[in-house]
Amino acid sequence: MNNLKMAVVLACHLLRLKITGRKEPVFVCFYLTNRCNLRCKYCFVIEEKIDKKILSAEFTREEAFHFVDEFYSLGTRMMFLLGGEPLMHKYIGDIVEYIVRKGIVLHVVTNGTLLGEKYEAVKKAHSVSVSLDGVGEMNDCLRGEGVYERAMAGLKKAREHGVRCRIHSVVSRSNLQRFEEMAKLARELGVPLTVSPPTHIGRTDFEPLNITDDEYREFWTKYRELKKQGYPIGNTFKAIDAVRTWPIGYHEIMKDDTPLPRGYQKPARCVSGDIFCGLEPSGTLYYCVQLGCYRGPNVREVGLRKAWEILVRDRPNCVSCASINTVENSLTMRLNPGALCGRLTYRFRKK
Repeated sequence: MNNLKMAVVLACHLLRLKITGRKEPVFVCFYLTNRCNLRCKYCFVIEEKIDKKILSAEFTREEAFHFVDEFYSLGTRMMFLLGGEPLMHKYIGDIVEYIVRKGIVLHVVTNGTLLGEKYEAVKKAHSVSVSLDGVGEMNDCLRGEGVYERAMAGLKKAREHGVRCRIHSVVSRSNLQRFEEMAKLARELGVPLTVSPPTHIGRTDFEPLNITDDEYREFWTKYRELKKQGYPIGNTFKAIDAVRTWPIGYHEIMKDDTPLPRGYQKPARCVSGDIFCGLEPSGTLYYCVQLGCYRGPNVREVGLRKAWEILVRDRPNCVSCASINTVENSLTMRLNPGALCGRLTYRFRKK
């Protein structure tokens, strides 16, 4: 099934849910493994409080197939394959092929350092997202010495062999004022560039991620200007404008009872617990990383269907947060026309 046809199938599926009001996990983040060959300074895998068994946890090939089948039967039609580093999984190629063959739109998220040797394993995915937080040292100060060079080599080789790629970056003090360098790199490589704030949306003592509300607002204004200038920014104007004009603190989660300034309408309601969920290798089915990957029922204890029913039943009264990923996904999966059109221009672009 080609990309355009799969996009239409996905849109029709979402439209059916919108009309009927049914809640199905259409969009899933499937964390295949927690193992990783890097120790990025802002990642949860370096937190000492995390149990070592969790850090080495991963799904077996058979488990991955089983849960893909289960998710599909529940309505899943789009999946992000993540880690840890998913390319470290011994059967990554088999799992990618299995997911795509089911008719699920698949995006693989990788740090890129193994992509040069494993591009064939992910070639059938509809998109491969390579995580880069800057050019050269701007990246390596957070991800480790030599990581940028290895990731770039992997990205270029994958592109040479027809793999659809994009660059994804986490906003930090390393790139906050120098993001145009990333935009220029994306343009030179001919790939889209997307961005997100740190997973830890709250305040933090870790200085590289300690960004103020005013700094965030200034960044989103500049980011919008880069897109307006024609740089290959994958985030839509609709989502960028939503976070650029965010009416409360960037480190707060908007809830049903959160007071808003006069004249401001609440954004599209977050899809977590309605048509989105995440599954991590220890078996927890969760709402979103902002609320915690280990907050939710365990599929190994109650089964996937029951776990999803619990998520739907106990969904918190979150409306949205200032993560552009949350805003973008909510607009798109709720079939907002402006966001949907903008998203499709790079999600299903031609090679």
